[in-house]
Amino acid sequence: STSFSTEYGTIDVIWLDTSNNVISTPNDPTNYLAGMTKVTWTENAYHSVISEDVTPNENWYNYVAGSGTDDNRESHWANAKDSNGSYFVWIPRYAYRITYYESETSTSPTGYYDGWGMWKSEDGKVKYALDEGIETVEYNGNKYIVHPAFCGESVGYDNGSWSNAISGFWVAKYEMSRTGATSSSAGSGYSTTFLSVPNVQSARDITIGNMYNVAKSYDSSKESHLMKNSEWGAVAYLTHSQYGRNGNEIDINNSGDYITGSGGGSPKAKSTKDSSNPGTAYSYNTAIGTKASTTGNVYGVYDMSGGAYEYTASYDKLGNSTYVAETFYGKSMTDTAKSGSNYKSTKYVTAYSNGTSKYLDSFIYSVGKVGDATKEVFKGYSAWGYWFKENAFTVRNSDPFFLRGGYCGSGVNVGMFNSSFENGARYDKASFRVILCL
Repeated sequence: STSFSTEYGTIDVIWLDTSNNVISTPNDPTNYLAGMTKVTWTENAYHSVISEDVTPNENWYNYVAGSGTDDNRESHWANAKDSNGSYFVWIPRYAYRITYYESETSTSPTGYYDGWGMWKSEDGKVKYALDEGIETVEYNGNKYIVHPAFCGESVGYDNGSWSNAISGFWVAKYEMSRTGATSSSAGSGYSTTFLSVPNVQSARDITIGNMYNVAKSYDSSKESHLMKNSEWGAVAYLTHSQYGRNGNEIDINNSGDYITGSGGGSPKAKSTKDSSNPGTAYSYNTAIGTKASTTGNVYGVYDMSGGAYEYTASYDKLGNSTYVAETFYGKSMTDTAKSGSNYKSTKYVTAYSNGTSKYLDSFIYSVGKVGDATKEVFKGYSAWGYWFKENAFTVRNSDPFFLRGGYCGSGVNVGMFNSSFENGARYDKASFRVILCL
């Protein structure tokens, strides 16, 4: 009965070491390069000329807190390139606290999602308690949630944790593409190296099981794997925080050819191949194109809104066995998360529990998890129920695999908080992303 508006919210982030001590600067990624090389860019004053440096700048990253009113062009997240030429971005370990408002212009909080759970500011009543196992820290009189993606097994694989407490992880800067992909061809097959690079067509039309296999084999020495929902949420919350876009929505990648790193010039511009709203796609290294990154500059993560949908390594363990358990689309992924006849979570795969045909409204709260950018950013009604009117579906019996971010033709319901579903089949609108945990 303690309903309240979650129309919009701000996300406050504090940095943590692996013992959950609050620290003033994020964990240094230098110790986690393992053969990767630093990447920096040079931009002119108007961000209209952006070129990658032949020799990286000495100060190669700077996670700067912004004012909260404009997207933060000065926050430079750490970027690195591996031996394949793929680009990755460092997401440091943090804790977060969400404050809800009636709208973007409101100044009086209606409630919070923090270390106490989801509660109403007016009377302090808790609407939803924290999921079991979630870690919290207290700072300046407030209680923060330690994001589960950085936590160890004690927090629980069901919460999207890793096998041990980690200082951060590397996320592919762009949706994955095949070696040899161009702006006019995505290529084909699986006997090739998949890359995270800009200005090419992303790899699509692949089953989720094959995506899982490709991601796991990308670089086993760095524990490469298909991005989980918790890791998607960790990137999304950092983006929305004072160290990212300060609550401003990122622009869509509206390239109808699924060109990685593109930006459409606004958050809801439809695909360039949509005749009703043709738009224009701008490259990642242009002043307009960078607005589609998580930092509003070239140092952020791209393609998190639009481009292609992205399958994540997250599934309804009670879903249709034809898709989850048998010889169909998800078997190679879910078999790794099987104990006898039961399906579970591992550090690579997160199991959700639904098993019904329902996927809207209260099911977002009952099925979603802390930190995965679903129930914590849900407004409590309808299909476009997330902040910024983004698509709000959870996995269900007949479609047990998550899709995130929307695609280039989604229009109004696209965005970082967008979640949808599929049966795991080959889908020409769905790509994927690799995570590295050292």
